Amino acid sequence: MKIFVIAIIIVASLAFIASIIWYAINRPKYYELLNRFQRKYTFPAPYSFSCMVGFFGAPLMAYFFLRLKNRKNILFVEKASDVYPFPDNDTIKLMSWLPVFKGLLIICTVCYSFLMLLAVFLEAKDRLFP
Repeated sequence: MKIFVIAIIIVASLAFIASIIWYAINRPKYYELLNRFQRKYTFPAPYSFSCMVGFFGAPLMAYFFLRLKNRKNILFVEKASDVYPFPDNDTIKLMSWLPVFKGLLIICTVCYSFLMLLAVFLEAKDRLFP
């Protein structure tokens, strides 16, 4: 059990570090994508804050741009909005790094969530069944 937990911690930590490095490498593309969007449109409420906080807002912005690219429904954006035709060939090239970034963050989130649930379960087991 110990080795399994340590392996999950290592995987989660490596995924987090890799996501930071991947963001740092692609940071100019990220800000260019934000600038191109803001020239024509205004971000909806939660995204307008997320676009200003750098790495910590990047997961929500990755969600926004990937949903926009796939023409799927986006939270806080009306289905008939004029935002959906935003992705063109140039902006899609700028979005090419986002699926890897999103995947790394999902791996990190799943691993840390599993560890949190395991800790809660083990603590509850110790308290309820001494």
